[in-house]
Amino acid sequence: MIKQIRQGLNVISVLFTAAEDAAESLASGTRVLRAYADDWEDQEKNKMAQEKAKRDQALAQLQVVDQAS
Repeated sequence: MIKQIRQGLNVISVLFTAAEDAAESLASGTRVLRAYADDWEDQEKNKMAQEKAKRDQALAQLQVVDQAS
């Protein structure tokens, strides 16, 4: 009977260890995905800022031409 209880506790211990390992792996994967998402977000913000700068520059040139007319 004690042997069966000991085996049961060992199984439970192994299951908890596996669950803990899985949780750590998931957390690690989540950090990696978050880093990729942050990088992508920064790239998109930079692209938008560049496009806005181009539009602003084009608008300024049009205003100069309009004032010269």
